[in-house]
Amino acid sequence: MKRKNSQKGSALIWVLVISVIFLILGLSLGWVALSMNNRSLKNDELQESYFTARSAVDAILKNLSGYTDDDSKTTYNYLHANLINGGKSVSFNTASNDIFSNSTEMNACNVTGSICKGMVKLTATAGTESGTQLGDTRDQVTLWGKRALHTSNAWPSESWAVDLAKYPTQAFQNNKWNNQFVVGESTDGAYATNSNLDVAVYKTAGNGTTYGAQNFNKQSVSTKLCVTKDQLREVKAIFIYVEERDTLVLSGMDYHDKTGSSNSGTSNNSQAWFWDTGGNPVTNEQWKCYYGPEIYIYLKSGSKLQLKSNSDSTGSAGTVVSPYPVYIYGDKSATIKPVVETVTPKVNNVYPDILVYGYDSNVLNIKNTQGTLKVYKDDNGKEHTILSGYPARGVPSDSDDYGLFNDTWEVYQYERNALPQS
Repeated sequence: MKRKNSQKGSALIWVLVISVIFLILGLSLGWVALSMNNRSLKNDELQESYFTARSAVDAILKNLSGYTDDDSKTTYNYLHANLINGGKSVSFNTASNDIFSNSTEMNACNVTGSICKGMVKLTATAGTESGTQLGDTRDQVTLWGKRALHTSNAWPSESWAVDLAKYPTQAFQNNKWNNQFVVGESTDGAYATNSNLDVAVYKTAGNGTTYGAQNFNKQSVSTKLCVTKDQLREVKAIFIYVEERDTLVLSGMDYHDKTGSSNSGTSNNSQAWFWDTGGNPVTNEQWKCYYGPEIYIYLKSGSKLQLKSNSDSTGSAGTVVSPYPVYIYGDKSATIKPVVETVTPKVNNVYPDILVYGYDSNVLNIKNTQGTLKVYKDDNGKEHTILSGYPARGVPSDSDDYGLFNDTWEVYQYERNALPQS
C-alpha cells in the first residue's frame, strides 16, 4: 500500500514538473513571437521612414531641374536662391514645404542641403508620423547630386558674347599695378537682361590684337582673370572665345568682390561670396567648398593663349581659394593651329608647372617654353569631374539661340545612415 502511494506521489511531481516546463516554454515562445512581431513592426516602420527620406531627397533633386506647377516653382526658386546661390545651404521640414504640403500620404521629414565644389548634398531624416514631429522610428538618407553632362558638344553661341575689354580694369596692389579681366558680372550683355542666363560669354575682336600684355607707368603689367558675381546669380560657366590671330595673356586667376566694401581691384572681403552668413566670418572650410565657375577657353585659327602663372590663387589672410577649373580647346579644322604657351617666371630657380583641368594637344600647339602645361589630378590620380554640364571639348554653336541648356541634376550616389532607435 505504501509503495502504491509512493508511486502516485512521484507521478504527481513529474506531472507538475512537466507542466511547469511546458508553461515556461509556452511563455518563452509567446515572448519570442511577440518580440519578433514588434521587431517586424519596427522594421516595417524603419522601411517606411527610409522610403519617406529617399522620396524626399529624390523629389528635391528633381525639383532642382525645373518645376511643373506653382507649388514646385516656389520650391525651385527657393532652392536656387539659397542652395545653388545665396548662403549655399537649406533646412526645412517637408510638412511645411510646398513640394510635399499637398501629399497627405507622406510622413514628416527634416531636410538639410548644402553644396560643395559644385555637388549638392541632400540629407533627409524621416519618421513615422505625418506632422512636423518625426516620431520615434527614424531613418536617414543622404543623396549627392551633380549636373548631368550635356549630350551635345555645343557651347553657347557667340551671339551671347560680350567684347572682352582690350584694356582691363587697373588696380594698384602690393606696390605695383595689376590688370584684371573681370568676368561674370550681371551687367554684361545678355546676362543683364536675361534673368535665367547662368553662363557668361566673352570674345576678342579678331583683328590681331593682344589682350592682357601692356605697360603702365613704365611698368610691365600682369593681367589676371578675375571672377565676380552678384548676390542673386552666380554663373556656372564662363566662355572666352579668342578670335583668329588674337592673343590672350593671363598671369593667373582670382575672385573679384564688386559687391562688398571695395569694387576697385581684388578685395580682401571674401564675405560677398557667401551670403546670409549672419555676419559670421568666412571660414577656411567654406573656401574649400567654394567652386568657381568652370572656364572654357576656345582658340580659333592662328590665335594664341599665353599663360604666365598657375590658375590657383590665394585669398585674404592666406585663405586658399580653390583652383578655377580651366578647360582649353580649339578649332580642330583651323588652317593655323592655335598655340598655348607657358611662360612662368622662375621660383627657386625652377619654372613651375601650369595646371589646368583639361586641354587637347591634338587640336592645340602646346609650347612649354617656361614651365609645363599639365592636367590637374586629385590625390587619387583622378581628373576633375565636369560639374557645369558643358563638355570639355566643345564648339561655339552656329545657331544664335543654341548652346544654352537647362540644368538636369542627376544622382551621383546615395548613403543610408543608421540612426539609434528608441
